[in-house]
Amino acid sequence: MKKIIILLVFFSAIYAYAQVFTGTPVSGFPSGTTAEITALTPSTQGIVAYSTDEKIFYYYDGASWLSLRSPLNSAKIFYPPSVAIDASTTGTGRTLNLYNEYISQFGSPAVVSTGAPTSIPTYAANELYYYITAYDTSVLTITSIDASGLMTYNVDSVPNDDNTIVNVVFVVK
Repeated sequence: MKKIIILLVFFSAIYAYAQVFTGTPVSGFPSGTTAEITALTPSTQGIVAYSTDEKIFYYYDGASWLSLRSPLNSAKIFYPPSVAIDASTTGTGRTLNLYNEYISQFGSPAVVSTGAPTSIPTYAANELYYYITAYDTSVLTITSIDASGLMTYNVDSVPNDDNTIVNVVFVVK
């Protein structure tokens, strides 16, 4: 009888699993709303849970729940070096893809420091807002920037050196 009970306990343990929150899947991190997570007081330091309403991870440091924020998400505003535009002839309806400029400047660094990854993490075109903060209004008229970063502009006059620059700012949505 003892052996049968031991076997039953052993085989039933195979099918047992714990859920931190109602509906948490068997695999992956436990998840729940921030209120559900912070209401818990786990006995183990270092437990990680995913907040479904804030879309971030929290970990328990032994006294309280602290949020983990991705370094990629912490820089909300950034800008490349000024972007040169060929203004050697006047014309209307010209375009410059600001997202492509971003990828060409940030996507493949020429040199990296020792131990650094060979590429810089980049955002998708639809994850950014695009701004022009400065340009020569006597040379250009910027008519629009669409949601994917395509800037439409007119060259109204030719500058002495046949080009002009625009200052671009990218903001993470």
